[in-house]
Amino acid sequence: MEKQFRRLSNLQLFACVLGMVAGFVPGVSFTGQFYGLDFMSGSLMEPDDGHRVRVTGVRPDSPAARAGFRKGDIIDSPPTFDDFGVALEAVQRGEMRRFTVRRGADKLVIEASRTEPELAAIWYSDAWYPIAGALFFGIAVLLFATAPIVPAPWSRSVIVILAGFSIAVVFGVALASGSVFSRFRVYQRWPMGGGAEWYIYQGLIGVVAGVLLSCFASAEVRQRLVGGNNKMNRQLVDAAAEQSGEREPPMTRDLKS
Repeated sequence: MEKQFRRLSNLQLFACVLGMVAGFVPGVSFTGQFYGLDFMSGSLMEPDDGHRVRVTGVRPDSPAARAGFRKGDIIDSPPTFDDFGVALEAVQRGEMRRFTVRRGADKLVIEASRTEPELAAIWYSDAWYPIAGALFFGIAVLLFATAPIVPAPWSRSVIVILAGFSIAVVFGVALASGSVFSRFRVYQRWPMGGGAEWYIYQGLIGVVAGVLLSCFASAEVRQRLVGGNNKMNRQLVDAAAEQSGEREPPMTRDLKS
C-alpha cells in the first residue's frame, strides 16, 4: 500500500514537471530571408507615379536598409506592384535581384539578396502560461515537502485535484482563443510572422499536465478510500468471528503468547 501511495506521489511530481515545461518554455519567432521593407502601390501625393511601388517605411538595420532602400523611394523597375512582389519572392528564395529606384532627382540601382534569418521575438501564447508554470512549481514544492507523509494528507489531495483541473481548464481556454495578436512578448526586435517559428504546443501540454495531475491526485484519494474500506471489512470480520467464538479476541491471544 505504501509503495502505491509513493508511486502516485511521484506521478504527480512528473505531471508538475510537464506543466512547468508548458508554462515556462517560450515560443521563438525568426525573421524571413529578406525583411524590413514596407511599401504600397502608387501614391495619393504623386498621382503621376501610376502603379509604381512607393516605399513607405524601412526598418533600421534590417536587410532592406542594408541593401540601400529608403523611405520615399519610388521603384521604377520592376515597374508594377505585382512584378515587385514577384521579385521580392525571388529574393526570399535566395536569388539576387536588381531594383531601379528613383530618389528625388537621382536614380539608383539596388541589389537585394537573401540574408540569414534572425531572432525576431520570444513569446508566450498568453500571459497565463508563465503564471501556470509558477503554479505547477508551487504544487511540486508542496508535493515534495509532504512526500514523507504516507498516505498524503486529505487536504493536499483535494488541493491538487482542484488546482490541476482549474489549470487544465484555463490552458484550454487560452489555447482556443489564442492568436498571434494575443501573444505575450518577452522580447521583440522584428515583427513576427515573416519567418519560421519554434514552439512545442505548450498549450496542449499544459492541458494534459493539468488533467494528469488531477487524475493522479484523484487516484490517491481513491486508494485511501479503498484502504479504509478494507481495514473496516477486516475489523467487521474479526468482530463477527469473536462473537461466534470462532476466533479468540486479540487481547486473549496476546496473554496466551
